[in-house]
Amino acid sequence: MYRAVSQAGPRDNTCGSGRATGDFNATRLPYDVHCPDAQIASWLDSPSATPLDRYYGFVGKQDQQYGDDLFSMERQKFPGSPVNISTGAPPYDDSHRFYAEVGHVAFESFGAAINIAFGVLPENSEPAF
Repeated sequence: MYRAVSQAGPRDNTCGSGRATGDFNATRLPYDVHCPDAQIASWLDSPSATPLDRYYGFVGKQDQQYGDDLFSMERQKFPGSPVNISTGAPPYDDSHRFYAEVGHVAFESFGAAINIAFGVLPENSEPAF
C-alpha cells in the first residue's frame, strides 16, 4: 500500500488503560509496557510490506481504546511521539501518531493532520473551485 491511515486504531490488544486522563505524557504511559504477548495480536509484530514511514494513526482522548491504540502505534514503531492535533500546529513535529480532544470519531475538523496523513500536497490542501 502507498499509505496506511487508521482512525481509532490500530488496536488488537488489551494493554491500554482506557480513556486519556490528560495530554500524553511519556512518563505516565496510557498502556502497560510489559503487557503479555497473550493480550497482543501477533500481526502487530509481523513485518509490513508498507514502510512504517507511511503509517499514520488517529485516536481520540475520550475513546475507551485510547491506550490500546497508542500501545499498538508504539509496538509497530510508528514514527514520532503522540501529538495533540487539537492544540498543536502542523507539521506536528513530523509525528505520525495523532490524538485529539474527541471520542472514537469526529476527526473531520482536523484537515491539516488529515492532509499530512494522506499525503496531500500543500498546494492542493485548500482547492478553490
